Amino acid sequence: RLCEVLGLEGEAALSREARLAQRERLRGVIAAAVVQNDAATWEERLTAADVPFGRVRSLEEMPEHGQARARSLFPPLARGTAAGQIGVRNPLAEPDLVASGPAPALGADTVRILARAGLDDEEIAAMLRRGAARQAYGSETEG
Repeated sequence: RLCEVLGLEGEAALSREARLAQRERLRGVIAAAVVQNDAATWEERLTAADVPFGRVRSLEEMPEHGQARARSLFPPLARGTAAGQIGVRNPLAEPDLVASGPAPALGADTVRILARAGLDDEEIAAMLRRGAARQAYGSETEG
């Protein structure tokens, strides 16, 4: 199907062994065919022919891609200096785990994260005193 879409019907008859033996030549032939049209044209043609492919997209194009929208991969940020900008959500994370603002300052969440990991207030305070952990100035506990 790919050969047909690219206008390379003569290459479609090659056996697997012949394709492997001629892979460098075939890369050149395919590359020469692909540059004849833009990405949108190839996307339309390959989709219509049911040829599996993945279009390389620019950073500007990614938030508008249907799959990125369906998975909410680029949520708008709603607070702080990042309000109005878009973020990037981890595609493996749950949809409700979306950041609503810029990344926290280094050490801003230390106490909260150590507490969530099961350390009690005394253990956390000892870690901060020893310098084993650091809490950013102006947060829950200063270190």
